[in-house]
Amino acid sequence: TVSAATEGVLLGIPSIAVSLDEWVNPDYGYAAKVARQFTSLVLKNGLPRGVALNVNVPNLKEESVRGIYLTRQGHSYFEEVFDKRIDPRRRTYFWMDGRVVASEEDPNLDDIAVRKKYVSVTPLHYNLTDEESMNFLRSWELFENDVQ
Repeated sequence: TVSAATEGVLLGIPSIAVSLDEWVNPDYGYAAKVARQFTSLVLKNGLPRGVALNVNVPNLKEESVRGIYLTRQGHSYFEEVFDKRIDPRRRTYFWMDGRVVASEEDPNLDDIAVRKKYVSVTPLHYNLTDEESMNFLRSWELFENDVQ
């Protein structure tokens, strides 16, 4: 969903990615309401140029959600586990499974907020340039200052 929203932003379309934090028994009822709410707000107010909203909704009924929280993108990762299996024809295959591992416990992070029963809203910008690294690399005295 975030990739599609980023593509929309690149095409000049105000974009929202809405995701539910459940794959097995999803209940999209409240997530659909949140999606409508944010769609209306974006249509009314717009978004800054180059920004997409990443909205993550806990798989809960509305009355169980604690609120909506403005968050930063977390640094979680997916820890893969592979299970070697044999199919009915005696051929080997591998089943991939795993779990999400949070690298931080900061309550201002998207995945932590959802885990604590909040809707997480993170503004994402498609410009992935790391300005701090630009300054570090300039210290190498290898690069031209201005493109002619």
